[in-house]
Amino acid sequence: MNRYFIIPVSIFFFILIYFVLYFQFYDDEWKYFFKPEKKITPEYCKDNSQDLKKTIINLNIDKQLNRYFIDNKDNDKKLVHLIYLVPCDQLSRNFDINNKIEKTIFNINEWFFKNSDKQKIKFDYKDDFLDITFIRVNKSLNWFNTFNSIQNKSDDNASRVEKIIYANKNIFNNFDDKKFIVFFEGWEKRKSFFHTTCGRARYDGQVAVIYTNSDFKNKDTCSVIIEKDRDELGSEEQLIIHELLHLLGFPNKCSTNNVSEDQFHVNDSADDILFKFSGGKYLDFNNDDYYNHSIANCLDLKDSKYLITY
Repeated sequence: MNRYFIIPVSIFFFILIYFVLYFQFYDDEWKYFFKPEKKITPEYCKDNSQDLKKTIINLNIDKQLNRYFIDNKDNDKKLVHLIYLVPCDQLSRNFDINNKIEKTIFNINEWFFKNSDKQKIKFDYKDDFLDITFIRVNKSLNWFNTFNSIQNKSDDNASRVEKIIYANKNIFNNFDDKKFIVFFEGWEKRKSFFHTTCGRARYDGQVAVIYTNSDFKNKDTCSVIIEKDRDELGSEEQLIIHELLHLLGFPNKCSTNNVSEDQFHVNDSADDILFKFSGGKYLDFNNDDYYNHSIANCLDLKDSKYLITY
């Protein structure tokens, strides 16, 4: 092959590799190719502080009607509590009080009721409304995105969102008996140039993180519009229930079709909610893995204390 052809082609590929590596590891906000102005970090952002117990801050702009900054008194045990967490340099889109989260959870429980044995998930309520705790922290989005979150390994790369919740568990009632879903106003540092992460949950853990934004394609990739009168779950709803079921410890290793490479998903139907990429039609396709199954000595989701039967 002519060297005059090889040289320019090689240079082109080196440049391409450089850009891929740069956008992958250094410029986590690569989606903004044309930034109108440099972002100014507020003075109340304290990224260098190591004391996560002093992370939560209160701003006048966040004081809104029907917003809760602490967990209200519980009316039951074994509840799933919701949190809306905002970094110090991000605007709140008020998902906790504008009915966005409320509609999403309503759709999830309607779907769960139809696909289960007349059961629903026990979300934490105050009166007739979801008890959602608003938290703003003195950490910037860049602080959260210093590294990728790895929540199924016991190393220092566990989610920083998760660590903040544990450090401030005093603001929650019956902390050890609850599971938490955190709607995080931001995104996770990308792990792949072609793939984005919209949620994380430690298997049989306590805290699931749902990213309301994404650094892939556009800002709202992980936050979809809620549709009505639909038998199949939307992508955001699929994500939430998928991660919650991981928190509850499903699927088990004893599941019939739990033979995926990571052992945290089933592989008998791409439409199963616990398929690797979250299906939206089935709660345990064929009922032979984790819900209402007949596998001896294998936990069944229908017996979970975080569900209520009607």
